Amino acid sequence: MSSGPRILLIAERFPPDLGGLARSGARTADALSRLDAQVDVLTWTRTLPPGALQTLDAGEVAASARGATLHRLGLFGQTDTSLQHTLDVLDYLHSQRRYKLVWGHYLSPPGFLAVTFAGLAGIPSTVSARGNDVDQAMFPPGDFARLLWTLQRATVLTAASGDLARKQHHSDWLELDGCISAAPTQTATGGHGRDPGLSQPRPGSVEEFLSGAPLPLAPQGRAADIQNRTQHQVASGRGLMREKQSERLPSGHAHGHSQCSRRGGVMATLNQIEHIVVLMLENRSFDHMLGYLMTDGNPLPVNGLTKGEVNTFNGTPYKPLPLDQPVFRYDPHHDYDAVAEQISDQHGGFVKSFAKSLQGKTGVPIDAVMGYYDKRQVPVYDNLARQYAVCDRWFASVPGPTWPNRFFAMCGHSNGEVRNGHIQDIRTIFEYLDAEQVSWRYYSHDIAFLRTVRRYTGSMDVIEKVSKFYQAASAGNLPAVSWIDPNFTIQEALFGWGYSNDDHPPADVRRGQQLVSRIYNTLLLGRNDLWKKTLFIVLYDEHGGFYDHVIPRDNERATPPNNRNPEKFMRYGVRVPALVMSPYIEAGTVSHTTYDHTSVLKTILRRFCTQPSGNIPHMSDRVNAAANLESLLTRSTPRTDCKPAPVVNVAEIAVVPLQFKSAQGVDHAHVVAAAGSGAGGPVTIDSVALEPTDMQREMLWLREQALAEGVPEDKL
Repeated sequence: MSSGPRILLIAERFPPDLGGLARSGARTADALSRLDAQVDVLTWTRTLPPGALQTLDAGEVAASARGATLHRLGLFGQTDTSLQHTLDVLDYLHSQRRYKLVWGHYLSPPGFLAVTFAGLAGIPSTVSARGNDVDQAMFPPGDFARLLWTLQRATVLTAASGDLARKQHHSDWLELDGCISAAPTQTATGGHGRDPGLSQPRPGSVEEFLSGAPLPLAPQGRAADIQNRTQHQVASGRGLMREKQSERLPSGHAHGHSQCSRRGGVMATLNQIEHIVVLMLENRSFDHMLGYLMTDGNPLPVNGLTKGEVNTFNGTPYKPLPLDQPVFRYDPHHDYDAVAEQISDQHGGFVKSFAKSLQGKTGVPIDAVMGYYDKRQVPVYDNLARQYAVCDRWFASVPGPTWPNRFFAMCGHSNGEVRNGHIQDIRTIFEYLDAEQVSWRYYSHDIAFLRTVRRYTGSMDVIEKVSKFYQAASAGNLPAVSWIDPNFTIQEALFGWGYSNDDHPPADVRRGQQLVSRIYNTLLLGRNDLWKKTLFIVLYDEHGGFYDHVIPRDNERATPPNNRNPEKFMRYGVRVPALVMSPYIEAGTVSHTTYDHTSVLKTILRRFCTQPSGNIPHMSDRVNAAANLESLLTRSTPRTDCKPAPVVNVAEIAVVPLQFKSAQGVDHAHVVAAAGSGAGGPVTIDSVALEPTDMQREMLWLREQALAEGVPEDKL
């Protein structure tokens, strides 16, 4: 068993495939293994369903490459879809295997993917040219763009002959639109028609290569010191990981222009989007709501629950367990200090924190915070996850509560705050849209969170009730950006009594499903082909204290948005559920790209506020560093097979609503139950068993501030 660094080899063909290309890939893997490297191989196959991933350990791999771990990936029908999905799989494998080097066997597509992913991950790359792949890529525009991308950015290029090495290294024919970069650092050659120096491994080791020492296979005088280049890649890896996704994937439809010209590709698809709709719900973690997708009877390749995860408290191990009831009675702690305790010891403090929040309360076991729902309780998410895209590395922007995370979602920062309850005088995404004369509206059920921003606390012109959203969507007349708040509190709504549907405990999660289904189905069925031009994003502000096992990687330190308390914003919060829907997204897409709430802002700015120079306005350093959602839009034409989400019916007697008229009176709130037909009106009960949450108190306080500024109740 090799004990050296782990290398990922990307090969278009590999045994048990037949042919010279497969045998050449096997020889390369075998040679690397004999250099004491731990070798993983990723290859494609049409024998598996599109997007399916099969892993074979060393004992199952063909004898010609014994010692390598083989990952076989099912091909999609479209090349661009396969490339994007492969990048997502590479990100997933790297999170599990921690590669030191990625090696592309042939220039395109393996070399292109190797170089692109290496730049994103901050590790060195090697690309091997084996014959006529340079000449083959010279003429099709998309292939040529990928060839340029590969040759310009590879750390090391190897060639099967001196002539091919000169062709790779010569830059005269590479110039295109002034976008050429420096030539690759190191080129190694071998005998004509043979793997360069790999058929007969020579003295040396992979460690020597990674440390910057030239391998013996490089001709004397041509091996440059690659250490500085490697260190530069590692240092810039964080920024690259969050570069705009369109730049990381030159499209096959680039029409002769490299991606830095911003023509063709996913940017062209983003330009087909005329409406972006955002719904942010409350206080659930990814594992809690979507972790089941990994082990469901019809699984998706998300980084979800294996059900072997453990939190130990007072010597007792607690594992994830299914939740049968849609109402979680108690609200786990999730302020800044509580989150610090939960994520301590490699996310080992969730049960310990929840035990503290349960002091003096009965009826809920302390391991309930490890609980998760499945498709029985979240049928709408199950449906939409399979129809569109799940993002399984979407983190809350702040390891803290609701308000700072919602500020990050709207403003790109929280003005240094990590607590709730502070009205802020800061600029939002909406002022940037106003500057570009881009239409937008903010829709609320009870009280709009936008009123936490000083200039909107008393606003009456840009905040409307959610009924207006449904009317506009049905008519196909939505603004460019629609931001929707759920029903945070439990109070009188337009049609009788309204119930909290924000998913903040103790809200019934079926009401959140009901809300998402209604919004999505209204968009899908809107007039004027509304859905063909829409991007719908559903996400959660923070995890609410619920368990999640995914920890941001070491090179994924969050970028502080500004100079106010930067030490509090050096890491992301806990992972949260995120679904992205559009007819330009392939069904069953799973993205392993790292996002946070500022990714929504980055996407809106890219679509509606990009300047002629290609730059976007500066909102914060965090927004600048964020990945946007362009890479999920992999189709050049909208799908025609999008189906409605299931309708969720929730009996109105399932939860007894609370009538909150003021923050002062909330502790003495009456329970008001809607009476049945002929009962003579509502019944008032003086003793209250269900206490209001901190979120409800805070939103009621905000309601009072807006009312004090003259906002009528029907405009809140």
